[in-house]
This record gives sequence, C-alpha cells and structure tokens, in this order.
Amino acid sequence: MNERINLSNGTIVASGDFTIGHEWDGSKSFSAYAEGAIYTFAVNCSGSGNWALPTIPRTSQPSLNTWPNNSPDFNIGDTITVHMNSKSSSFTHTVVLNFGSYSYTIGTGVKDNISLDTDRIASNLYAQIPNSVTGTGDITVTTYSGGTVIGTARCSIIAHVVGSKPDFLVSYRDQAQHTHDITGDNQVIIRNQSDLRIEITGAEAKNSATLKSAYAVVNGDKTSISLTSESGHIICGNVNSSTDVTASVTVTDSRGISTTKNIKVTVWDWVPPTAIVNVWRESNYYSDCFVNVNANYSSLQNHNDLIINFKWKKKGETVFKNGETLYNNVQAGFTADNTFDWDVEVEVSDKLDTTIYTLVLHKGMPVACVDVLKYSVGVNCFPKYSKSLEVNGVCLSGQVLYDNASGTAGNVTLSDSVA
Repeated sequence: MNERINLSNGTIVASGDFTIGHEWDGSKSFSAYAEGAIYTFAVNCSGSGNWALPTIPRTSQPSLNTWPNNSPDFNIGDTITVHMNSKSSSFTHTVVLNFGSYSYTIGTGVKDNISLDTDRIASNLYAQIPNSVTGTGDITVTTYSGGTVIGTARCSIIAHVVGSKPDFLVSYRDQAQHTHDITGDNQVIIRNQSDLRIEITGAEAKNSATLKSAYAVVNGDKTSISLTSESGHIICGNVNSSTDVTASVTVTDSRGISTTKNIKVTVWDWVPPTAIVNVWRESNYYSDCFVNVNANYSSLQNHNDLIINFKWKKKGETVFKNGETLYNNVQAGFTADNTFDWDVEVEVSDKLDTTIYTLVLHKGMPVACVDVLKYSVGVNCFPKYSKSLEVNGVCLSGQVLYDNASGTAGNVTLSDSVA
C-alpha cells in the first residue's frame, strides 16, 4: 500500500490471506518482507522473516517397472519391479498385487522399491484368465509413517500370457474298408476312393486354458471339429491328388492360441479304367466277327487287377444271351449273324470301378455282292431284283428302270417303283 496513515496505538495498517501450497513431499517454507516510512516520506524502517510450514505426510504413488511413470505391461513369468516413489525417506510401504479374484502380498516394510519373480505365482495368474491372452489388475501400495497409515495408492498392471501353446499328437489312417483291403495298409490313401481320417491324441491345453477346436487342411480342403478332450478325429474324406500330400492340423484352446503340426500322407494315384474298343466283321460282311479291347487302368503298385467282360445280343432283344471274358489287347473272335445288327457291350473293370462301352455291330455289308440265284450284282448292298445292277440300294438295271425298253430317246416312261 502507498498512503499516509495517522497511527495510534493498536492501529492495523494492513491485513489479508494468502495460500501457500506444500511441496510433493509434504514440506514447505516461505519468506516475507515489509517496509515503510514513519514521520517522513523516505523509507526508514523495514522487516523480513523466514518460516517453515509443518510437514504434511504424503501417500507414495507406485509405478511398475519404470519411475516415475507407470509401465503396466509384463509377461507372466517375468520379474517385475514396483517403485514406491516415496515422498519421505522415513516412509515404509506394504505392496499387494491384485489380479482378478487373486491377491498376493509382494512385501511389507518396503522403503524404495521391491521386485517379484512372477513365475512364483504364474499358475495363480493364469487361472484368472483362462479365456484371454491378457488380464488387467493393479499394484496397491499402503504408505506408513511409523505405525500410522498415511494413505493408499494404486498403479495398473497388464499381464500377458506366454508359453501356453496347446500340445497334441497327430496321425492318420484310411478308414474305408474296401480300399484297405486292396492296399493292406491303412497308411496308404487311394486317390478319390479312400476315406482319410486324422487322429488327434494326447491333446493338452496349457496354463489353465481348455481345449476348444481343431481343423485339418488337406489338399486345400479344410475340415473343422469341436475338440474338448484329449483325443478326437477329423474325417477328411476323399483326397483328390495324384501324389503324396501334407495334412496341416491345428488345435486351438479357449484363449484362441493355436498349435499347428504337419504330417505327410501317402497317396497312390488312381483313375477309373478306360479302353479303346474295336468290333468288326470279317471282310465287313461275314458272320465271323472279332473284338479287341486296349484298356488302361491304375495298377496301384501291383495291388489292382483288370477284368474285361464282353457280351452281345441282336438289335431289339432285351437280354444279352452271349458273353465271355477277354484279355487286354488280345483279339478274340465270336459269331454274329450277318443279316442282323447287334448290340455290343464291353465292361472294363478294376477292383474299384467299372467303365461300360456300348457299340453297334451292323449287319454284314460287302463292297460287292454277286447273287447267283438272281443273276444280280449289288455294290455296298444286297441286290433285291433279278438281273439287276444295284448300288447303295438303287437299282440301275434296264429291266426294272424302264416299263418299255424299246421306247425312243424322246419317249421314256419310268417304272412306278423308280418314279
């Protein structure tokens, strides 16, 4: 203030309030100064002083791993350090870890910091998060000054699951009896015929997790199952591959953590049997006939057999009355009346499948036929008329072609049949 005042005993020159905050450790000191002029215009008196405020106890604020800021993340099994960030060297602390419903006292009477090997309590931590790869909690620090509780403070923690992949054994087999009977080995898969079965045994989820599911990928096809016990199987069915394949098998636990294992699956190539079939008459005319079947089949490493069945019947009949077994690529003879068309059927079979070929054997038709009874000649046909020349069923003889063979070139009358 800067004004003149008439002083008398007890006069208050000035008054007021001023708030002074304590430091982080609860201590505080301050100083003050005043001056004035008495009976003159010049300052002729002054005063100053220093004062210390009473120390106020402060609660320590903990932090994990770093100081003073908190670094909450750690892997279960790591050694962690809790910093007290104490406001006074005389303070002591009780440090407690809280995680889900689990509580663990790390230490009491702690001065500055304390470390914990979380591997000692790993099983308890894992048990709190059976369905997650992380969990949250806190570190609670209670601050003491002597025997007096100053207060409680917390810092957050985030625990991460590690080293917890599920484990299992994997194998496979062919569960189709008809293919197993051929190979004699359930470790051999026949292409598009065997029924591949993946076996999972000894499956185990780790660190309080539970088994959840499994799937197999074979030749690009994925098959999934629910897996809640130590064993299970995946039916993959037919395998469409001409060579060995890799089965990739994955087991997943309740945390979503997976383990994948690969196994080689032995595959034998197989395709349905095929053939080139030829059936013909001798000289394209006679009743003596021939058949030849040139077949291809998958040998399955000499475990497969080829069977060729041949049968024939007159065109229009409903039942095959004739039949025999043929040898591959060996010509065989048979008899089929050359005045009829015949249905021919060839079955080419192996131990797994049959391919059927259906053909027609036409009636005998010579290139040239001389009928000595009719005194006629047929070219690519049998002659119908007497004393005629016929080509492809058309009669070219004068006797039949004309009604009047003596007619003139300008007056020719065709027979009714030719017309």
